[in-house]
Amino acid sequence: MKQFNSIHFILFIACILVFAVFQTSNVKQTSGDSQLTLLTSQAIIENGDVNLSKYYDQIPSNQFSNGTWKFRFNNEKKQLEYSYPIGNSIIAIPFVFIANKLGMNMLIPEHDAGLQMLIASMLAMILLLLNFKLARLFVSDYAALFITLVFTFSTSYISTCGTALWSFNSELIFIVLLLIEIAKSELDNSHQSNFGLLGFYLFSAWLCRPSAMVFIAIFFVWMLLKQRNLIFKTIITFVILLGFFMLMSYSWYGIFIPFYYNPLMWQSMTKTVSIWEGFFLILFNPNRGLLIYSPFLILSFLTVFTEARKTVLFKLLIGWFLIYILSLGNLSNWWGGWSFGARLCTDIIPCLFLLFLLGIKHVDFTKKLHKTALILFLILSFFGFSINTIQGLYNIETYNWNDSPAVDKNHQFYKWNWQYPQFLANKRNNENKKIDFELHQSYSKFILQTPENANVLLVVPDANFRNILNNWNKQKIYGNRTFFNSINDSINNDTFYFFRPSHDYVRTFSNIDVVFSSNIEMAEFLSENNDKLVILTSRGNWKGNISEKLKTKLFTLGLKLADLNNFSSYLAVINKGKIMYELSHETNEVRQDFTNGETKIEVISNANLASTKLNGKEVNINLDGINILVLKDNMEIDKLGYINLQSNENYIDLYLYKAVKK
Repeated sequence: MKQFNSIHFILFIACILVFAVFQTSNVKQTSGDSQLTLLTSQAIIENGDVNLSKYYDQIPSNQFSNGTWKFRFNNEKKQLEYSYPIGNSIIAIPFVFIANKLGMNMLIPEHDAGLQMLIASMLAMILLLLNFKLARLFVSDYAALFITLVFTFSTSYISTCGTALWSFNSELIFIVLLLIEIAKSELDNSHQSNFGLLGFYLFSAWLCRPSAMVFIAIFFVWMLLKQRNLIFKTIITFVILLGFFMLMSYSWYGIFIPFYYNPLMWQSMTKTVSIWEGFFLILFNPNRGLLIYSPFLILSFLTVFTEARKTVLFKLLIGWFLIYILSLGNLSNWWGGWSFGARLCTDIIPCLFLLFLLGIKHVDFTKKLHKTALILFLILSFFGFSINTIQGLYNIETYNWNDSPAVDKNHQFYKWNWQYPQFLANKRNNENKKIDFELHQSYSKFILQTPENANVLLVVPDANFRNILNNWNKQKIYGNRTFFNSINDSINNDTFYFFRPSHDYVRTFSNIDVVFSSNIEMAEFLSENNDKLVILTSRGNWKGNISEKLKTKLFTLGLKLADLNNFSSYLAVINKGKIMYELSHETNEVRQDFTNGETKIEVISNANLASTKLNGKEVNINLDGINILVLKDNMEIDKLGYINLQSNENYIDLYLYKAVKK
């Protein structure tokens, strides 16, 4: 009895600790995907539907939601709706009802965020108790509590569920309830589950987060093998609940299955990586990798060396894990948006938890190898705790890491970038990351025009720049090119290349000769590139003169540029010596969109912008004058340059210079 009281007292303290961590963390994402969850609950309470239109009309749009991705307009019902699963909104109805009676309104950000974190805290405590209940089926109470705490504080259980009321928070509870039923049946063949509860748990998991379908399929396979006598009744229960939901959905949304629950919607999105690269990104990516952010989880797979590997349950758990990770890797947004660590893997943690328990049940800690595994588990668990609890919840810079550059628009930059892992984020690293990205954006198209083994001077002397360029050299980001940002660093480099922003700096050294300027007469340039796609765009007003030689070339091509005396916008597209488009205007912007093969090209010119985008990516220099872009047949950049409209010279500056030490 004494042991019973003590373990329950420690369990109570653990729940209080979880609650305290959720409430005191510095990182909150209540204004993210979950922002309209509780307002939808309020709409159901007040109006009996999920229409958010009247709330949208009451306040400025930026107060209603800080992003349009969280809601969508239903053309059929003529209403605004929350874009994400409805499960949490239904579960939260009693909480919102009480909050409304106490004078709270989910339109007020502080009220919404506070109630989100209260509900999330309560769900986390329930999850901890359920995980403990599952663990004690396999090990002693104290061991079960320790393992439960490790999986709570050293995984995305805490770093994801502790920041907002995500759909994971409630889904996990129903998954673990089902795993408890599986474990009881595996350990006691006479155990019979309640088919009504099984059907309810399965439906509720799906209602909270549709990705639970992978687990649901695995669960039905298990039932087919282990509890075949209950499978039909469980399916009937699930289908009945699904039927009620479809009727409710038709009433609320005008369709039987809401947009987010439709698996075809996810498959229709453009994939950004192959499914196999996605698989490894989900596991080992420096910013989203499951086994990077919770390295102790690798020990779950040591179960393969125990007798448990012979069981059906082991094979199903491995199948669940592999299918789920592959499905995540196949998503268009495999990185999971603006978040921390392995957020999308949160609902696979129960799988690894049970897999770990299956293995540890067969561990003999009197053996040296098993003792070593235990020590490794403790060390790796500490790393997981440091990453997920300390960094994930209390270091605001891990949240800011998602910006500059924005992770959703620049995921390629982050994909295998070990230079700035999110779990090591701090203010200085984030600033360096921004500088690094901007250097790539500004210079990559010019760097590729230098010889493969070139020595390249970038920007000007600066300690941060120096460190970034040293990392470029180590990683060979641009092949065998060597980068430096100070003339003094180029002692052994007699010849080097540099770009226009470094021109004034280089000119301050009397022992440096600029032996090659990339200036070339425009008429000659156009003749040399007569077999390529050339795009001209202007920024600023034309006030220069045109040489007779250039006029002749322009007339030969059929361009009207020579006849224009004053304009603020001009663009021309010349393909293999033939004009495709030529537009100009004295004051207004001109724009031309077209495709070349599989490449979508957008060209814009106005007084403040000369833009050319290839499949949405900006490639122009965007300087005052006529910006010139030459593309190869495969739509790769061949040359970039510009001509200064304020001068009387008709020379193109290709931005690239070559220098030699005297």
